[in-house]
Amino acid sequence: MESTDRYATARATLRENVKWLSASFAGMTAVVLAGTPFTGFGALAFPSGRFFGALSGLVAATGCAFFALQLLLKMVRPDATYTRYLREHPGDDLSNLNAEDQAEYRELKAEYEVHKQELLPAGRTTLEGLEKLVDDAWQVYQENPTDALAKDRWSAYQANFRAVEDWASYTRLHQRIERGFKSLRGLGLGMLFSLALFAWCSNPDKDKGGTSSKSSVTIEQGIGASAPPDKPRPPSVQLKPVLFDPGKSILTSDGRAAVGGARNYLREDAGTAVLLLAHTDTTGGDETNARLAAARAHVVRDALVGEGGIAPTRVFVTELPKMDLTTLTGPQVPLDLNRTVEFAVVTLPPR
Repeated sequence: MESTDRYATARATLRENVKWLSASFAGMTAVVLAGTPFTGFGALAFPSGRFFGALSGLVAATGCAFFALQLLLKMVRPDATYTRYLREHPGDDLSNLNAEDQAEYRELKAEYEVHKQELLPAGRTTLEGLEKLVDDAWQVYQENPTDALAKDRWSAYQANFRAVEDWASYTRLHQRIERGFKSLRGLGLGMLFSLALFAWCSNPDKDKGGTSSKSSVTIEQGIGASAPPDKPRPPSVQLKPVLFDPGKSILTSDGRAAVGGARNYLREDAGTAVLLLAHTDTTGGDETNARLAAARAHVVRDALVGEGGIAPTRVFVTELPKMDLTTLTGPQVPLDLNRTVEFAVVTLPPR
């Protein structure tokens, strides 16, 4: 006989919600961990109180995330729900089950006692009574197989019994998820506290006792940058950038003149270096522009070092394909001012 589980959609919805929660929990964990300064953790002295504090926070946060995901999976696991444990006198003793299943069936039985008048047919107060109605109706139907009324009566009692089974299965799942969420709140708070401890311990620069790290070089381009206090600040300079033709990485005559100007400046001030900022415009694909930016940066570097006689340790390279544009444009815009290699003057530390 076919029957429709009226709680099937509700059970599926519950499980889907828990799965989405699991994915969200994992996503939030990844975002928080990705935004946490691991580099600060690697810079901590070993052994030290901050090192062990950061390590403890990281281990505790990872443990909370692991147990939370394990709990989420346990909440949605498919388990059979046996209505025989809802009888007044269950034939199978609950002691045969593990402690967790025993607790779930006791909670389910308590909920069943509250709603059994709504679940059972009129005049019946126990599940055994409903089972007897099903058996009696079946016997009558077997004795009179052509009696449509007998068949309908047995089908109705059987459907009623199936409805109790479906209710029990849904209610057990709902109670398990509701109980699991209480534990998840504690794990979530524990994880946030642990990550906060890790972030605090791995950032000694933020508190009064910490010492901030100082950059070994000072990038200077235009007015506003500061030189080391024990060395005079070089005069502000705007070196002419090197322009390139579309899709090319070959130095033009104007480009060689710009490289020559940068070389002359470096020869005049031995305490400086240059950072080459290699740009492309927004036309073309990402891979093509990445190769083009690298080629432009290295052709300028080779001209400074190989032909210009500048020491390699005074020329630094960074590639910015379609990024940090000299002139902001939309995509697929060919603009010569963005096909450049710029020179950023760097003040070297005193030796």
